[in-house]
Amino acid sequence: MSTPPKVKKIYRDYDFGIANRGINLPNPISAGDVANKAYVDVYNTTFFVASTTNTTTASVTDVVVTGMTLTMSNAGNFIVMFNCNSSNSANQAQNTFSVYVNGVLVVDTVRFTTMSPANAHMSFTLITKVTGVLAAQVVDIRWKTNNPTATVYNRSLNLIPVI
Repeated sequence: MSTPPKVKKIYRDYDFGIANRGINLPNPISAGDVANKAYVDVYNTTFFVASTTNTTTASVTDVVVTGMTLTMSNAGNFIVMFNCNSSNSANQAQNTFSVYVNGVLVVDTVRFTTMSPANAHMSFTLITKVTGVLAAQVVDIRWKTNNPTATVYNRSLNLIPVI
């Protein structure tokens, strides 16, 4: 077995230690990729998208969180990591987030946070595993609220392949 070449540093907002886990990435991600906050690494091993543009919903049924959609170039099983800052215009309102694969709810991924007080920014993280994703399928995060207006601020969606 040959020794892989040294790995160059990956420049991006979130470094999950991929370069230190034996994945050969011969070229760093460009500054343009980082500025656009949407890329797939050199070997399509990590899928990532992020947004800093606020988005709102008053929907009581799931709708896509703006910018939180990835079209998969590889089939497989993935750890899904979604995080955001969120608020609601009403005290004790619930903002609910879920993972969808190709338009179908992954049932065991439904998570909610109860917002208190009104308009307070709360950090939210959803980490789960999805299996059997096919190449060209879309993985997205959807959300809804049970009260007036929910807002999402900074957010990111990461998918990392696993066995």
